[in-house]
Amino acid sequence: NLAEYPNKIDYILPRDDVWGELMTLDFGQPASAPDFIFSFYGQNNLSQCVIGSNGVLSWNTAVASGSGFNPDNTCSWSSGINLPSTNPEFVNCIFGPYHDIYFSVPNNWGKLYFYIEGVYPCRKLIISFYDVPLFGNTSVHATSMLVLYETTNTIEFYLPSKTCCTSTNNGLATLGIQNQTGTQATVITNAAGVTYNATEWTATNEAWRIRPVGNLEAATQWYRKPASGGARVSVGANDNFEAIANPTSAEGPQWYFMETTIYRLDGTPLNYIDSVLVKPIDLPTFTINHNNNTEKYDTICLGSNVNIQLSGGSTYRLVSPFLQENINPNSFSVIPTVNTTYIFEVDNNDENGNRICTRTDSFNVQPIIFNVEIGQPLTICQNDTVTLMNLTNEAVGSSQWSFVNNPISSLDTLVFTPQSSGFVTYLLTDNHSCFAKDSLFITVDQAPVVNISGTTRICLGTQTSLTANSSLNNCTYLWNTGETTESIVANPTDPETIYEVIVKLQPANCETKAQVTVYALSKPTVNASSDVNICLTESAQIYVTGSADNYHWTSYPEDANVQNNTSTNLTVEPTVSTMYIAHGANDINCQNSDTVLVYVSPLPEAQMTFNPSIIDDLDPTVIINDITDGSVLRLWTVSDGATSSEEIFVHLFDISDTAQTFNINLYVENAAGCQDSTSNIIRIAKTHYLWAPTAVYVYDSDPKNTQFRVYVDNPVEFELKIFNRWGELVFQTNNPENAWDCTFKGDIVPQGAYIWMAKYRYADKRKNVFTETGTVNIYK
Repeated sequence: NLAEYPNKIDYILPRDDVWGELMTLDFGQPASAPDFIFSFYGQNNLSQCVIGSNGVLSWNTAVASGSGFNPDNTCSWSSGINLPSTNPEFVNCIFGPYHDIYFSVPNNWGKLYFYIEGVYPCRKLIISFYDVPLFGNTSVHATSMLVLYETTNTIEFYLPSKTCCTSTNNGLATLGIQNQTGTQATVITNAAGVTYNATEWTATNEAWRIRPVGNLEAATQWYRKPASGGARVSVGANDNFEAIANPTSAEGPQWYFMETTIYRLDGTPLNYIDSVLVKPIDLPTFTINHNNNTEKYDTICLGSNVNIQLSGGSTYRLVSPFLQENINPNSFSVIPTVNTTYIFEVDNNDENGNRICTRTDSFNVQPIIFNVEIGQPLTICQNDTVTLMNLTNEAVGSSQWSFVNNPISSLDTLVFTPQSSGFVTYLLTDNHSCFAKDSLFITVDQAPVVNISGTTRICLGTQTSLTANSSLNNCTYLWNTGETTESIVANPTDPETIYEVIVKLQPANCETKAQVTVYALSKPTVNASSDVNICLTESAQIYVTGSADNYHWTSYPEDANVQNNTSTNLTVEPTVSTMYIAHGANDINCQNSDTVLVYVSPLPEAQMTFNPSIIDDLDPTVIINDITDGSVLRLWTVSDGATSSEEIFVHLFDISDTAQTFNINLYVENAAGCQDSTSNIIRIAKTHYLWAPTAVYVYDSDPKNTQFRVYVDNPVEFELKIFNRWGELVFQTNNPENAWDCTFKGDIVPQGAYIWMAKYRYADKRKNVFTETGTVNIYK
């Protein structure tokens, strides 16, 4: 409860995940106060520490941020620290607990308080991580407190609300300590067996203590000494350092002294001496009963009675704060207005009424007086929320708020939205049933009810009209764009833009703020498939992908099979090169487009020429030429088995029959990969011949040269006749292979010129009879 520490120091961390500056343990103490020294794992003179924003205290001064947090060293966050750990950043540390919490000065998230309570050498250092949001979920807060005790070196952890967020670092946290080398650690395990060591856990109103093994060294000795004087002598004591004081009447009053020396771990001795005088008188106990309480201290509400009863003597008197003799021991009352100690004396008399002794006892009464204050009267607008709290912090207790005498809250802070004017009253009752009250009047003026209408989802680069609709007339308007009209035209340039309007109604100027977020959506992505080349009569697959909600196609020139088609995958078969345009739109019709070009290449028309166009049987060589327009590849195949890929193909035909024909095939492909073919037939042209020698020497050494014959190619009919110069038939044959041996009637003919005449017919020209004549000279 922060109200218990009004002098606490607010320790500011400038950002999340940061180590604090180097801090002395007696920070904020008077200069005259002894140093606050702590012992930790054998380090017995620790006087400085560093606080990390993730719930950790380090004795390792090297991690400290610089003065003024320049530089500001990062206090690492992670999925828990599993102890022991040799991570150099987290050795020699107290984890109270270590988890990923979120300090933010701009957002006023999280508080860190530092406080030293008590008196040397029994002070305690208190560090509170108060109401700090969790990093992964800032709506969930955690509170924990770390307490260090000097001299005893005890460590206490208080966990009123240790929460968990599993979305950040798996919600892991560690509660414990480890030494300066990361080789020894102590971690907390709760009653259910859950170990708080880099594990997922929560805790509510838990407290844990870690203390050093063993006790501080101490020496205690009791002495007694007669009150009348003399030497002091030792008195034995039990294991609890208790001594029995039992002087006899003969010994008379005795002084008892207790001397104790405690040795702190840093070697500092702490000496304590106390004494008591024991008088051996047998008397009844002097008892002061105040409001049924016999303790030395009592607390009342200011203005209340303290009813006192006294026992243990004969006569009684009040000696302070004022003197009153012979008070009634059974009924005596006082009404203190300030902190007062009441001192009473009792006289004990013997059986004869003689006073044998007077004893004194007292008790202290602390009247509780406190005030509450909740502030000055307020004037607010309707639907405004007020936050009220006790501004004095003079006491703690139970709160009760009421409005127009009707209870409305029992929280310490009132968050209230009154709809009408009236008194708010605050009543604070402490644990002694003392109370204080304050009230204020709230005047509620009317404020307009405002909402903003208009289209809030638009395409980036377009605009929308926004109108502030007020429940009241004659209002003024002020937009965060600077415009003062009821309606504005918004032209956002960012994906998300907040438009806010303040609407006020004169003259009270009760204002209402309204805001709306306009989302400017980017064009959807539209990606059409790559351009494609096809040949005439072929088809192509085109498609579109992207982030659009719907698609449709158009084309140029228009392809009726595609126009306004909504499919994302199309098969097209254009007859000319065509641009296909894919249009995409999102749910608010923000549009984008992309194109794919389908190039249509014409089919080649395979054509060939022959030179000569008919095979000459005497010279069967033909030049074959590809005259196809635009062909880049080709294949010639001839029915005789010949092939070629040349544009001009020279081929020698093998003539075995003059009736032969040959098939010539041409397959062509143009630059676009389009193909065509053609076939032609070429035939053999027959070249007939006839030949005869012009002279014969009958006595030549070569017998062939001594004969005469006519050479003709394969006639189907043949007749040869030879005549002398007188017209006389000297030789005749129907066989073209037969030769004239230059004889007539058994004798070699005379030397001279002879006339020959040949008639013949061919199979391919049976209707034609050919006649040839000539002269041959016979020599001897």
